[in-house]
Amino acid sequence: MFTKKIFYVLSVFLILGVTMSVLNVKAHSPITMDMEYDLNAQELSVKITHGVTDPEYHYVYLIEVWVNSSDPYHPPEAPDYSFPFTEQPAHNLNNYKLSFPAGDIANITVTAHCSLGGSLTEHFYVGQPYYNPHGTFALAVIPTIVSTIIVFSLLFFLPYLGQKNAPKIIEGKSRY
Repeated sequence: MFTKKIFYVLSVFLILGVTMSVLNVKAHSPITMDMEYDLNAQELSVKITHGVTDPEYHYVYLIEVWVNSSDPYHPPEAPDYSFPFTEQPAHNLNNYKLSFPAGDIANITVTAHCSLGGSLTEHFYVGQPYYNPHGTFALAVIPTIVSTIIVFSLLFFLPYLGQKNAPKIIEGKSRY
């Protein structure tokens, strides 16, 4: 009886988790940002993950760029370059090409602003290996997949483990 309760509780949590994961939040900031700077073309390629249902209403409307800012984590001055947008090219993953000169070794700070509120700031170091202090989309997906596998395996194996020690009832005979 105890394992049935555990099974039902885990089932309810699984159903709630699946239900909550498909809900689309109205306003949220971009989730991740990956960057790569082409020295020859003097162009920054910015891949922004910002899942929306209506990319003409809810989109990344402004990307601000600071080059060699004195404080890259909290740039105090006005941005060196601003790139406004009126819509988002795709519903989830978008690639923006931003042209500006940076140098062989530069610290680039980029802030992407959502049209409904929220922003995401990331840093990129030209001439040095890429380092993303906030993690990437893959770092968020892998634990989700592993935890889903664990939950499903528990949902399938717990009822069988509980039945091992159950008393055997012989057909035709009453236990009492």
